[in-house]
Amino acid sequence: MILLTGATGFFGSVLARRFLTAGYRVRAIHRAGSSFALLGEDAARIEWVEADLFDPIGLGAAMEGVETVVHTAAIVSFDRKEAGRMWRTNGDGTGAVVDAALFAGVPHLVHVSSVAAIGRRAQRPGASAGVAAETPLVDESWPWERSKSTTDYARSKHQAEREVWRGQAEGLRVLVVNPATILGGGFWDRGTARFWPRVEEGVGFYTDGGTGFVDVRDAAEATLRLLEAGAFGERYLLVGENASFRRLFELISTELGVAAATRRAGPGLLRWVARLEGLRAKLTGGSADLNRQTAAMLSRTDRYSNQKVVARTGVSFRPLAETIRDASALYRATKNEPCGVLPLDLPSDARKPQSRPEAGPQPIGSGRP
Repeated sequence: MILLTGATGFFGSVLARRFLTAGYRVRAIHRAGSSFALLGEDAARIEWVEADLFDPIGLGAAMEGVETVVHTAAIVSFDRKEAGRMWRTNGDGTGAVVDAALFAGVPHLVHVSSVAAIGRRAQRPGASAGVAAETPLVDESWPWERSKSTTDYARSKHQAEREVWRGQAEGLRVLVVNPATILGGGFWDRGTARFWPRVEEGVGFYTDGGTGFVDVRDAAEATLRLLEAGAFGERYLLVGENASFRRLFELISTELGVAAATRRAGPGLLRWVARLEGLRAKLTGGSADLNRQTAAMLSRTDRYSNQKVVARTGVSFRPLAETIRDASALYRATKNEPCGVLPLDLPSDARKPQSRPEAGPQPIGSGRP
């Protein structure tokens, strides 16, 4: 029996479906009014418990007879107005899950963290252009460093990991996975799924930065394999390919048959637009599509190593072009609906090999600076 938090969310729903196909019994907590749309017909195969992270009675009841808790519930936001709620959910909420698992005697905890919780070196403004080969590869050993560019989201996920490692010190067997930016559909008005309608509407510029990306199906597969390998006591980066944001949006543009951006927006222009967006948000009471934190993210380059997870599990990650192709087909078929759900197929390394020049070598680097 596996207990999932966040099972109605983007990554949590795919994890739940993958555990079901692997033969696990899945129990999941949900709040009143939660949508089960991302789970499709598999929602009926899950044992649901209505509770939230700060309901000790409901959370404790949900953990009865559970062998492993997989904690995916989190808020992802780069809006400063969301910082307090995000800190409470991501940091304090994870602490509540840890405490409940310890009290219930659950032996195993899998925590879904983020590459945002991994340390990275500061970059000089304007120093990066795309995902340059000389940019150091970040791996699991990089120490946490807080700087002016560290987002509220990153700090909240770092605090969540501190709670998890505290749980390990108190007796839990802990496994932490740190996915890169996860792609693959979802609700088209939120998260990374928003990329598709935004590109279809027209993106007028591209930025210098880049980061790691991972297919949601591969991230779920890697998490399952790590659990079954008993890879406790460590953290694992889940990344399929490092790429520039320009390449990401060019791939989506090509799949959707729209013109790709041809104008560059440097860090200075992004900061100026972010200030205008902030002013507009104050006047209208809404939220800014671009703010200081997102502007900084779009201008910097971060590259990540997947060597550790590949060596431990043998998982093979899809190239970014394949992920974009599949998610774009899903968007075209479901864009008039609230969300799209990618079908689960065989793990990528179990399929017939295909010649894809975009795939690159596996794994991605040693990561040591």
